[in-house]
Amino acid sequence: VDAHGGYSKVNLLDRLYVLPVNGKQVIRGKTYKPEQLFMQVVETKESLALEQQLKRLLAKETPLSNDVVHETIQFIKKAHGHAIRKSGEPYYMHPMAATQFLLKETNDPEAVLATLLHDIVEDTQIPLSYLTALYGPIVAGIIDGVTHLCSGIRRWQLTKAEKHAKIIALGKKDIRILQVKLADRLSLI
Repeated sequence: VDAHGGYSKVNLLDRLYVLPVNGKQVIRGKTYKPEQLFMQVVETKESLALEQQLKRLLAKETPLSNDVVHETIQFIKKAHGHAIRKSGEPYYMHPMAATQFLLKETNDPEAVLATLLHDIVEDTQIPLSYLTALYGPIVAGIIDGVTHLCSGIRRWQLTKAEKHAKIIALGKKDIRILQVKLADRLSLI
């Protein structure tokens, strides 16, 4: 495992620490139990309307099959389960709204799937490796580029300049990372 190591003073003692460079692949702070994926899903009139609107839009604008779209939306709903935003709306509405913003820029199927799934690694107990198995390395790579750097236990604190440098470098590697990140930000405004 590639790792970053160093020393830290804790309670007047020197401590050695080792953090995996790609912690999302190695460590998860929460344990994943498959039965937890099937929590009660909160649905509202607004969330169901957004879901139907997005399904129609994706059927018209992308080459994704209706089955893939339906299964992915059901997956994010179950993964986010009963999570509610401060506004009172179900959390899974955010990735669906971000996907609508993304469609104004691109209809690339991998970018669309990555936008729907972009908060799964950070906000649920599902690791990136699970998304790689379900959606493939391209979609997982885009998700990985959009998510915060973390050791799996807590986020690494980066300066604003470091965050921007990371996004720009990854965007040079795959422009879809920038597109998904922009759609994510626009849906939060």
